[in-house]
Amino acid sequence: MDDSVSTPPFSETPASPDWEEALERCAAAPIHLIGQVQDGIALIAIDIAADRFTHLSATAGSWLWADTPQLWKASPADIFGRTQLDLLFRRASSWRGRGPRMIEVEFGSGFLQSCWVHRSGELLVIECILDPLEFTGESLHTADWDDAMDFSFTRMDTEGDLSGKLTVAARETRALGQFDRVMIYRFLPDGTGEVVAEDVREDWEPFLGLRYPASDVPAQARALFLKNDMRLIRDTASTPVAILAAPGLEPERRELDLSLARYRQSAAVHVEYLKNMAVTGSFVTAINVDNQLWGLISCHQGAPLRLPPARQAQLLALTSHLAEDLAGIAREHALREQLASSRLENKLIQCVTLTDDWTSVLMSMAPDLMKIMGSDGLSLRFQGQTLSAGVTPPDETVSVLASHALTRGITQPLSSSHAASYEIEPAFQAEIGGFLLIPLSHFCDDALIFFRREQTQKIIWGGNPAKAVDRSEGFPQLRPRASFAAWQEIVRGGCDQWENHTKTTAASMGTTLSDIVITTHFFRQWMESPSTARHRLAHETNPEPVALTDEQGIVVFQNAAATRDPILAGLQALDRLAASVPALDTPEGREAIRLLANEGTTLKCDLTAPQEGVLEVSRLTEEGRVIGYVVRVTGR
Repeated sequence: MDDSVSTPPFSETPASPDWEEALERCAAAPIHLIGQVQDGIALIAIDIAADRFTHLSATAGSWLWADTPQLWKASPADIFGRTQLDLLFRRASSWRGRGPRMIEVEFGSGFLQSCWVHRSGELLVIECILDPLEFTGESLHTADWDDAMDFSFTRMDTEGDLSGKLTVAARETRALGQFDRVMIYRFLPDGTGEVVAEDVREDWEPFLGLRYPASDVPAQARALFLKNDMRLIRDTASTPVAILAAPGLEPERRELDLSLARYRQSAAVHVEYLKNMAVTGSFVTAINVDNQLWGLISCHQGAPLRLPPARQAQLLALTSHLAEDLAGIAREHALREQLASSRLENKLIQCVTLTDDWTSVLMSMAPDLMKIMGSDGLSLRFQGQTLSAGVTPPDETVSVLASHALTRGITQPLSSSHAASYEIEPAFQAEIGGFLLIPLSHFCDDALIFFRREQTQKIIWGGNPAKAVDRSEGFPQLRPRASFAAWQEIVRGGCDQWENHTKTTAASMGTTLSDIVITTHFFRQWMESPSTARHRLAHETNPEPVALTDEQGIVVFQNAAATRDPILAGLQALDRLAASVPALDTPEGREAIRLLANEGTTLKCDLTAPQEGVLEVSRLTEEGRVIGYVVRVTGR
């Protein structure tokens, strides 16, 4: 086993211009426009309205018993029958599944063959296997289908935990497809993937627990898996078949979009990748959970893969059932997190009603907050002071981090799983691995920050994740790994990725705490202090809408006109202005609001119908000190 030490965790950050260009080329490759199908496959595309073939694979002539030049002149309706073509087009149009639809297509002789059909724009695309006799004895009767599916579903459903469901799914998939290896591959938040379940023949090397870099399944391939949830490679050693465009076809229509094609030829780099693994046949189904790509079921064969369409559909059904189970588990987990978060928020609100010192209440709940967020420490930055519990950096670092987030205009929770790479001065000390910052105001550096300890993590990669760069064709391109021997990396200086549900809880907590800040500020006796009372009295009878805030931007007074104004009536704080004024709901507008506090500017904004007028915000100062802000609407 090879070893490496990295800080931070391995990433495919370009080490050279060649690497960067090669990675960009790989990510930008239009694999849906590859213009080829696999050997042994016939593909035809038909313009139903014009009754003509627009695209034919070079093998289509042998399927339709005619030469390609003849087919360009032929009528598809004469070959397939107008009624059948219209029916196929309607069924392809009404299909709501991902990828093509399996349909029995009848030829003039009355012969039925299972084909995959889909729409590509306004075209009907039909794919079929040239030699249906290769599946002799492989037909699935309805009873066989139902029995096999029921048994597989029951075995998965009886498993109570995620690990058990994944293990059963891998075993059932291998049994149904007679594969040599089945891996269930889960995508991680950083884009890498890990083999979380496997069923493999005894004489093959197991890959369970191995990690793979994000570029093994590049972004455009992941996007296609959301549209077409299956990829089948019959034989990596075969020669692909070109797709021909009809003579005279408009230039913009010559490339056929194969996003939904079942037998689209794979990119050469992926075929080379499989050959390096000694894989000849490959079958992959996408695990899509709530319209997100959770992972893949990847099936390998050491010999050419001969999988009838009915069996493909059966394996897709098994994957879909697993995806539904995973969606249910995710919803149950999210509900538990939501209930825990709601109980915490309710407790905060109830305690605050008993005291103005809400910061002490919050810090007394620090153990519960850290448990919910999976953190080792937290710091509350409020009104220039820092309160901390657990494992946290020095107050100076907390202050700089909160101020840095404010100057960057951060309005949603900000997370980092490698604090040391977040360049601020003073730097984080070694024991802090990551943080999650919840801004409590857009106007000052109030924030609640959770910290996680540094964790030393051992990652076992399936081969060295750094790919080679090849310039043999005159430009840099990535080459897949030639070895998949376990390659160990020791990762230091980071922490576990902040989970999506944790970030959701953080956003909800931030909203609740922001409301609490506004409420407690309001009940301060700001407007009764001698230094500000005259400002309030000066505007009480003003016919124009006027609101006053304290030095933190919290609204503490509205005159009678303001309580009827569509903007000022619901305004609680200056950092909420953008939500009420569309012209300010832009990066520039939010920056202008922030600059009010830092640079003493006056904000003016023209209002559009039906709220016509001019919105103006200016500082209130006394003896060089900011004591609040005046918000007024003029011109109404």
